[in-house]
Amino acid sequence: MSVTKFDLTEDHIALVRQLNFILNEAKPLSKREKKAIEITKTKIEVEEVEEVTAPEIMVDALAPFGSLDENFYQEIALIVGIPCIEGTELEWGGKQYDADAKTAMDTLYRALPTALEIILATGKFEAGAYKTKHPLRDWKLVKLFCETVKIEA
Repeated sequence: MSVTKFDLTEDHIALVRQLNFILNEAKPLSKREKKAIEITKTKIEVEEVEEVTAPEIMVDALAPFGSLDENFYQEIALIVGIPCIEGTELEWGGKQYDADAKTAMDTLYRALPTALEIILATGKFEAGAYKTKHPLRDWKLVKLFCETVKIEA
């Protein structure tokens, strides 16, 4: 088994907290999906298979962080505190970001599935270095990045 390592940062945690999930309703199976079932099941079992897929729980591609008013980069920048290029505010209120900032935001966003997996596996929102043995998803905290402060209401 290979070991997978991941640094879960406060930025990952902030973005995961703001993810906007939607339920994509069930749809009929495609011919390809039906064929895959036929290949793996006997004829009798295929007839018993209901011809709809389960609804998908997914991040809303149009508003991954819940706002249709902001663009993708602006939402991430607002959540994690990345500054825009000064003097580049657009007519509609949008902002522009340099290539390095956009690359950093893309990297953060693409790491969110792993970040969410760690949070769900550990049941904690703790920034730190984590590892797991592939293909297991039994993430373990190796090193805490900073002490978490509990705020009581």
